[in-house]
Amino acid sequence: MKFFTLGTSLTHWLDTYLPVAGGIGSWVAVLLWTAAVWGDRKPSVLRTLCALAAFIPMLYSIYSIGYLGVYTVYCSVFDFFSVLGILFGIICTGLGYRMAWGLAALTGLPTTSLASQGGKVAT
Repeated sequence: MKFFTLGTSLTHWLDTYLPVAGGIGSWVAVLLWTAAVWGDRKPSVLRTLCALAAFIPMLYSIYSIGYLGVYTVYCSVFDFFSVLGILFGIICTGLGYRMAWGLAALTGLPTTSLASQGGKVAT
């Protein structure tokens, strides 16, 4: 993300290493989650850990929305005015939301409310 402007120093890890490592880790976690769900149905510790790997992309999407998106827009408006920073923040917020929405669709999280079902819980 900002390797060219900030360099490879560990002092700016939120802006340099975390976007890259988080993206790669999220991709691997989705593959592990898919293998755990559609693979062997026998319960095991490895299958449980692979199923819990679905939290990695969700945390990365929250990081993308909160830090890369909202915080970048805030800094671009109030600290130093930058149109490109505002655009980058809006794009990261949209992509983070899209990642969270796609993960919810992949994992089968419920998207309908009780009001749309007439207040009845499906059994």
